[in-house]
Amino acid sequence: MLYIRHEGHTLEYDVFQLLNLFIDSKDYIVTNNEDEALEILQGSLLVCKKTEQNDHSIVQVTLSKNQELLYSDEEQINTHMFIDDYHYRRSIKRKLLKHVYTAMSLITESKTPWGILVGVRPVKIVHEMLDLGHDDSYIRNELTTEFCIRTDKVDLLLNVAYAERPTVYPIDPKSISIYVSIPFCPTRCVYCSFPSNSGKLKLKLVDSYLDTLIHELKTVGSQSTDRYVETLYIGGGTPTTLNGEQLKRIIDTVKSYYDVSKIKEITVEAGRPDTITLEKLETLKACNVDRICINPQSMNDTTINLIGRKHTVKDIESVYAMANKVGFKTINMDLILGLPGETMNEVKNTFQWIEKFRPQNVTVHTLALKKNSDLRHQVGNHLVTEESDMNAMLEYAAHAMKDLELYPYYMYRQKYMTGNLENVGYALKGHESIYNMQIMEEKQDIWAFGAGAVSKMCFPEEDRFERVPNVKGLEEYIERVDEMIQRKLKFVNTL
Repeated sequence: MLYIRHEGHTLEYDVFQLLNLFIDSKDYIVTNNEDEALEILQGSLLVCKKTEQNDHSIVQVTLSKNQELLYSDEEQINTHMFIDDYHYRRSIKRKLLKHVYTAMSLITESKTPWGILVGVRPVKIVHEMLDLGHDDSYIRNELTTEFCIRTDKVDLLLNVAYAERPTVYPIDPKSISIYVSIPFCPTRCVYCSFPSNSGKLKLKLVDSYLDTLIHELKTVGSQSTDRYVETLYIGGGTPTTLNGEQLKRIIDTVKSYYDVSKIKEITVEAGRPDTITLEKLETLKACNVDRICINPQSMNDTTINLIGRKHTVKDIESVYAMANKVGFKTINMDLILGLPGETMNEVKNTFQWIEKFRPQNVTVHTLALKKNSDLRHQVGNHLVTEESDMNAMLEYAAHAMKDLELYPYYMYRQKYMTGNLENVGYALKGHESIYNMQIMEEKQDIWAFGAGAVSKMCFPEEDRFERVPNVKGLEEYIERVDEMIQRKLKFVNTL
């Protein structure tokens, strides 16, 4: 058992998040009673302490096991080195977590590849250092020594940051991206936690939902005269649950009510092969959609059936050929590594198919056991991939992408990911998704419409953003859409 004592700080939650990468929460106890901690004869004691002085703080972490001191280190953080209190407190947090990470590595013989990072967007740290004028050598040293990140992940961060910068910078405060949520699916995949309504009862609401969505788009668009759209992304759910005319109606509404004179990219997720038809693809192409996503997740029929999909590998092959013939500029394919029951053999088979298809984009996901997914509730019934196997799968994927001349251009992480790893988007040069880069780096407003959609209103000069969420439920969204509109309008034309 690990006992933890906190002194002089309020970073308990941050320490808790980091500890969960090493041990299960049932294997440690927080005790802030010093006398009780001193009486602990069996188990380990981790003490996380911060002491305030006049112009500096001292962060100290000690670890003992069976009353034998295993680790002890401290650092002084001087107030005058920081431009404001926010950066000062952030430095204290990072120093404390660095020493907790080092101490925990001693008793668990484990080092997570992303070090002390538990956040979704690690590339933002690299952008921040590049913005301050630091060179690659300085950045590498900071990431490995202060954040304890593994060197191959440092390489990934730098590669992605340099791929993103020409798109993300310079920041134009008048540009926006639009996200449209279509929360319908033919069936629900076992790993999914998104609002994706399936079944005949929910699908009966499609027409009402679409009318409400169009109303939201029109009302906000009519008051956004000084902003222009850089990208439009229609996601879900599965947008191709709709028919071609319904999809066209959405795109035409955006074109009619927003300034699309400078638009660079329109993406539609056509993720489920069982929802794709030639008529829909030709309609999307006629609407100037230049990027679609056909997402098999796996190219193994047994896996496809197990995760709750109603299509086959042959269906994917047929639909991909159809989309290729229609002539979209970019086709993306999403894959998930670590799906139930899959070994390296199944992963290799999937990538053999990818080599045959040769898509311009591939997004490689690490399986995440999301809170609201069926898979998380049924995990005892499924084979979960071991961390070492997951690392090997990701390495294999990276080499396969390199062989196809696809390079990493954006990445992000999620909670509950197998092995505490990452998701990486790969692309041929010139086929990167602008929307993906913008939403990851949070330097551009994302105006999101529909049930469950979350807008992000960004203030880059203040290094912050405001989340403006829509309600998730279909019926509730339809009833409360005007309230959702008013939430967004508070931020429209505020430049």
